[in-house]
Amino acid sequence: GNMFFATRSQLRPNKSGIYNLEIAYSVKESGKYSNLLSLPFNNSDYSVQHPFFDKENNILYFSSNMSGGSGGFDIYKAAYNVNNRSWSNPELIKEISTSADEVFPTLDSKGNLYFSTTTVNGEGGLDIIAFDLIGKKLTKLPKPINTEYDDFLFLQEGLSGLFTSNRRGGKGGDDVYSFTVDTTPYNICVELFNLDSPSIIIDNTQLDINYQNRQLSLLSDEKGKACFSISAISAFVNPNQSISISINKSGFESITQQIHSLTLASGNKNITLKQPLKPIKVIMPPVA
Repeated sequence: GNMFFATRSQLRPNKSGIYNLEIAYSVKESGKYSNLLSLPFNNSDYSVQHPFFDKENNILYFSSNMSGGSGGFDIYKAAYNVNNRSWSNPELIKEISTSADEVFPTLDSKGNLYFSTTTVNGEGGLDIIAFDLIGKKLTKLPKPINTEYDDFLFLQEGLSGLFTSNRRGGKGGDDVYSFTVDTTPYNICVELFNLDSPSIIIDNTQLDINYQNRQLSLLSDEKGKACFSISAISAFVNPNQSISISINKSGFESITQQIHSLTLASGNKNITLKQPLKPIKVIMPPVA
């Protein structure tokens, strides 16, 4: 790229004698990088750290404990004007700002912002969270990416990526791990039977499946079974989404079931849902 960023200790301490962190950057001109420059919003009263530059849109994402956030470190962004080489004022990304620390922002090519946080609902330590900048949805990445240890600095392009963790099994301290998304599809089968008489299967029943705005209609076979497959890639990228299965059969109560993302995250690629259907009881009026 044409810009280089680094986190470093500030050159001067604050009034308490503490050297906070700042982001320095360099611009490539005529094949050479300039001397390190200091961001205009660096300040000895707080830290500015963990830069990630979106070179397509000239936006810098970073973490800071500057005033105006929700407490601790929060994720901010600032735009760079390539024409006059100036920076916009930092903008807090409010949707992901909490009283916990939000650190190590990164961005993928699909518009997902990743960061790590010490959220109370996590696995423990720092957990990696994905934030859809377009849909404004937050998703905690599943195991084995997140653990009870510190997991951070997540980078993914296509089906592979890198992240950092101090989990057990490494060389000590923080280690860099690579991963590859398992592309084996999930095979999901629904087996239907009569709630009042479980030995009686229910065939020729319509099932409407909805997953990530995709719709599929099936009929159960002579064994009361209907099977379908979904991509493992989309299940990993959007682990908060569930599979909705609506079942309709004349003479039985309609029902909608969900297969949650946690089931998909378990690693089992063959999932069977045994679903009873409740017969509709016909009450005949008394004969006069």
